[in-house]
Amino acid sequence: MDEVGETREAERRQDAAGRILRKHGKYVEGYLTVEAALILPLVISLLYLCVSFYFYKYNCCLMEQDGAMLALYGGCIPPRERGVWKEKMENRLAKSHRDAYFFWEQEELKVNLQQDKVQVTCKGQYRMPMQEWDLFHLGLQWRKESRFAVTRLSPCTLIRGFYALKKGE
Repeated sequence: MDEVGETREAERRQDAAGRILRKHGKYVEGYLTVEAALILPLVISLLYLCVSFYFYKYNCCLMEQDGAMLALYGGCIPPRERGVWKEKMENRLAKSHRDAYFFWEQEELKVNLQQDKVQVTCKGQYRMPMQEWDLFHLGLQWRKESRFAVTRLSPCTLIRGFYALKKGE
């Protein structure tokens, strides 16, 4: 082929490519852009929901751990220290993991002592960090409530229980 033939062949290929990409001055093959515009927000929303659910479960586990540890600590305080029991429980409550929560509101953390039974009630809610995603005005709050109860035993009662179990074998 001579130079004129090569030039015509190059112009013909360029013209064919231009006809495929353009029709009436607009791009014809833009389906990938449309699909990405429809699918990408759904994928991002799904990821956001998964991460939010993981934060919620993490906060629930942390709240239950704090409540259980508080109940066990309250059950370990001897009955003779009943007068300072409330003060010790408040000190222990101040040492809980409050700074480790993510987007968590502790609604209630209540501790009761009735005779030899320690009861701890924990309530909290997870608020979504991006409130503008609440399209249907549902509040986007996930709530959790946990209750723990520990019965204190005197050492004599514990030893008697062990002897009763040993005799039963």
